[in-house]
Amino acid sequence: HSINQGLSKEVIDGVEKYVFLLGWPRSGHSIVGSLLNAHPDMVISNEYNIRQKHGSLQAKRSFFNALYERSIPSNNSDLTTDVKGYTLDIAGSWQGRFHQLQVIGDKMGGPSSAMTSEKYESTYKTLTELLGGVPISIVTVVRNPYDVISTMALYSQFELEWKVKLLATGKISKTNKAHIKAKLLDSTIKNFFRCADKVKRYCITDGNGGGGGVGSTTTESSCIIVHNIDLVQDTRETVKKLCAFLGVECYEFYLQQCQEKVFSELSKSRKLVKWSQEQINEVERKMKDYHFLDRYSFHGDS
Repeated sequence: HSINQGLSKEVIDGVEKYVFLLGWPRSGHSIVGSLLNAHPDMVISNEYNIRQKHGSLQAKRSFFNALYERSIPSNNSDLTTDVKGYTLDIAGSWQGRFHQLQVIGDKMGGPSSAMTSEKYESTYKTLTELLGGVPISIVTVVRNPYDVISTMALYSQFELEWKVKLLATGKISKTNKAHIKAKLLDSTIKNFFRCADKVKRYCITDGNGGGGGVGSTTTESSCIIVHNIDLVQDTRETVKKLCAFLGVECYEFYLQQCQEKVFSELSKSRKLVKWSQEQINEVERKMKDYHFLDRYSFHGDS
């Protein structure tokens, strides 16, 4: 199917699943969304942001076409902008086109973290009505909380040009770390765990990354937890699990494209920020309430 055509009724009726990526900013949702969008049987929009637009959505066809349009790299600068020599578009992949559309969805890791429970449930209700019985699946990407909090705080405190330079070069030594204002780091910690509460509530899993449901009123949803470190250390196996969860075939050429795209290691933003021992202990204490965070620590490798 070419990028110049809208989605026909036949194509729309053939969609078997809707997926969105829910969770924290700076956790890896962008790259996971990009990988899924590169699959020949999936179309994943980048930040369509249904949270803001759901009130104006009236038909499944117009909604799916809007997602499809925003999944095309040439229509979305977020996919082609060069940051640290890295873009989200994958050359030679199926981004912007598809073979047989089975799964459609949206990457909304950043905006979704700011949702109140009321806004989330309102959006979810509208989405459910729009989809007309198409089941919903959620993918949540998890990264070391200390790195997520550090990066969120860095992005909040510093101007764009400076923060990009900082994150690109990493030229802040351990003895000259960024002095994030203590109150900002404290508030970022609170925001992180507010989002963790949403993941815990809406993405109930069996503890092994799969199963469970979303929301308090539906049994039509499922969720998978993807740890960013697993994607880096074993890209092929992690992508295979995602494909199995979403019910699509995992082609060998697709696995190879994913493996070539994923970074060979994760940045440790926590080393760029001066943490107090009290703050480290606070995060460590709070992580114990979330099974999907129990593998992480401040001094760990992940």
